Amino acid sequence: MKTFMLEASEDSPLVYLNADNGELVLRGRSYMEDTVPFQKPIIDWLRNYIQKPRPYNSFKIELDYINSASHQMILGIIAELNKYFILGKNFEVIWTYQREDEYMEDLAQEMKEMFDLPIKEMVLA
Repeated sequence: MKTFMLEASEDSPLVYLNADNGELVLRGRSYMEDTVPFQKPIIDWLRNYIQKPRPYNSFKIELDYINSASHQMILGIIAELNKYFILGKNFEVIWTYQREDEYMEDLAQEMKEMFDLPIKEMVLA
């Protein structure tokens, strides 16, 4: 399985999905209006990857800003990972945000309440 990467653009984050080490990264700013064309290849990659995943897999979310459409997209990706976690695959989410960013902190709490998979917060100074 190949590593999948999308470079960050003006309105979308960097995506890095590494099949060799089980590291999935979403980094940057996301304020796309139509997230379906962006989300679909990520979900497709995950569905292929889950056939032979690494023993440990982390999804690192390092976003400075997201709009409501991107919020829904991230919920969709985490929901997909949550299905795999429930089936016994070892996934966790690492949600990184700046200490003063109450919005991103609230989103981390929302995710923890909604999903079974572990969601760890990493607060930056």
